[in-house]
Amino acid sequence: MAKRERHFHKLNRHVYRNNEEIYFCILNCKFKCHTKLAMGKIVLCNTCNLPFEMNQRSCRMAKPNCDSCSSKSPKANRARVQKELELEKEGKIAVDSIKDLNLNLEELKEIKAPKLADPLADLRSRMHNLRAVKREPIANPVAEVFEDDVTKKEDELL
Repeated sequence: MAKRERHFHKLNRHVYRNNEEIYFCILNCKFKCHTKLAMGKIVLCNTCNLPFEMNQRSCRMAKPNCDSCSSKSPKANRARVQKELELEKEGKIAVDSIKDLNLNLEELKEIKAPKLADPLADLRSRMHNLRAVKREPIANPVAEVFEDDVTKKEDELL
């Protein structure tokens, strides 16, 4: 029996008729795994043939590739440029809206607000204080009503 050679798998996705998705190795190997179990596995990129770790983005792909190869695609570059343009427009809109409000920003700079030394420490102390507050147990109002009803009925019977 021939010893199998260990290698990094190069995966492609296959969808069965019952909509079950699996990845299978295309390098003369019988490896198969469910797509949800592929996250974290070290596989070969389908574009550059370098090993990389499967992540959420690559687990959604039919032919998984690494982050560096996916950012090189023309579609990804167009989307990135469009997103940058939108952010620039939003920045200009925000500046224009401040001018429309006729606010004097220099007056706002003069206001001295107390600053917290460590916001997490303050949060921890507040949470500790909340835990330290001991509440009295709530009396059972149903039992009191029941006792009152019983005494009223006894008084009515007498």
